[in-house]
Amino acid sequence: MSKVALITGTNSGIGYSLALEFHKRGVKVYATDYQFSNTTLQTFKDLGIITHTLDVRNIQDIKKIRDVVDAEENGKLDYLYNNAGIVTAVHSTDITDEQLQDLYDINVFGPIKMTREFIKLVINAKGTIIFSGSVTKNIPLHCNSLYVSSKAALDQYISVLQLEVRNYGVKVIEVLGGMIKTDIFNNSMNTVPDDSIYNFDEYTEIFQNRKQALDKNNHKRMPADIFAKRVLDQVEKSGLNTFRIFEGGEASRLYYIPNFLPRSKILDIMLGMFNLNFNYRRHLPAEKI
Repeated sequence: MSKVALITGTNSGIGYSLALEFHKRGVKVYATDYQFSNTTLQTFKDLGIITHTLDVRNIQDIKKIRDVVDAEENGKLDYLYNNAGIVTAVHSTDITDEQLQDLYDINVFGPIKMTREFIKLVINAKGTIIFSGSVTKNIPLHCNSLYVSSKAALDQYISVLQLEVRNYGVKVIEVLGGMIKTDIFNNSMNTVPDDSIYNFDEYTEIFQNRKQALDKNNHKRMPADIFAKRVLDQVEKSGLNTFRIFEGGEASRLYYIPNFLPRSKILDIMLGMFNLNFNYRRHLPAEKI
């Protein structure tokens, strides 16, 4: 009898590649997302991958798909892969209430709710719960305090979860991704709100070109299909005490380098990436300098 996997966030990128890779390995796949493109739906249909619309912010959606899997798979789920996530690029002091709620609902509360609702099915299968983490949780990534803080929060949840369910024979793994060829960071905003403390010409002219700065590292990014294959290779070899898996371009280096560099150097590097390492007070009225 084939194993069963449920993956969130499979319309594109890493989730899409994970669904295909699980399928290649003979695993029955439930691919979920809050919406699917016609192309993705057709590809999955042709392969026999089961699709369900699932918004991880909606507890009723989660319970509905849980009940479907429970009924169809005799109460067992071998792999729960919490992959769904978003990036909202915004300065820390410009975050709106809506942005804060939406990102944490998807990146943190969603995986927690998914795990709570599916844990009994995973226990019944002595299965594995996998989370898409990020090496950026250790890095002050410019305009991504929401994203990196969500991954840091999730990291601590995963750590305690492993402690609590290991003795049920359930594996809990965090995949710390490095540089990967997906569009998740390409949808980042390139404008500054009118009332922002960063709304001055010297800053905004440079800031509008931040995507070009990110694109300089494209050659280091691992294709999503290769990433998915290498991740599942590691998952299959993992044991009950395996916690973190590193994969993607520069993953281990990006994770550990903050431990060895002075904080001042890290800040200079991160600001220098975007040519934003200059004295911002220059734009203030003379009496406030």
